[in-house]
Amino acid sequence: MLVRSRLPLSTAAAIAVLGLAVGSSGAHNLFLSRPTFRIVWTPMSLRTLPRVECNVTMEGSFHSATFSKVVGALIGYITRAQVSVMAPCIGGEFWALNGNEVLEQRVVANTLPWHVQYNGFTGTLPAIAGIIVAVLGLAFLLMDALEERCLYQAMPEAPAIATISVNNMGMLARWKWREESRIPRAGGLFCMERAELVGGGTITQLGSTETIAVRLI
Repeated sequence: MLVRSRLPLSTAAAIAVLGLAVGSSGAHNLFLSRPTFRIVWTPMSLRTLPRVECNVTMEGSFHSATFSKVVGALIGYITRAQVSVMAPCIGGEFWALNGNEVLEQRVVANTLPWHVQYNGFTGTLPAIAGIIVAVLGLAFLLMDALEERCLYQAMPEAPAIATISVNNMGMLARWKWREESRIPRAGGLFCMERAELVGGGTITQLGSTETIAVRLI
């Protein structure tokens, strides 16, 4: 019983070019002012046919305040993911596989922690506009309005890709899923092969409304 992409070549090439630019600038690392984070989506969507929207909170930590800009490097974990029970979902329902949400009087499986990898940046040096990350292991069970149950999970060959935008004050602002975030089906007979993650969530320090500063060093 079920319980409650690769990057396009053009994107990969752009990241590689930006990586070379970083190396020539002399700024080899990124520094973050706080080690833990919370992201809140109101809502986040899983888009198949149809689109299902729910409010979601994720929490996690970075391994270090400073990390090298090496594409594919593991920089942190998402250790908590929760679909809100305070606001109704639209178009169906979905559940995070977090080991504590309940479906049909059973606790769902636990796939946490989800791995966060550095995957490049956006913008023009020395002021970057965003940090691109890939999330591996992320898993949601979706039930649409027709009560078809579909399990989707981000895999190494098809991770969930997001950009963490940086505002003009040098603070992390929003975690937004990118268009290439189409995670594959891991269960369900009559389900779309992939579900697209859609939506931007506000990112702050864990346990606070304060933002996280980022700078090149």
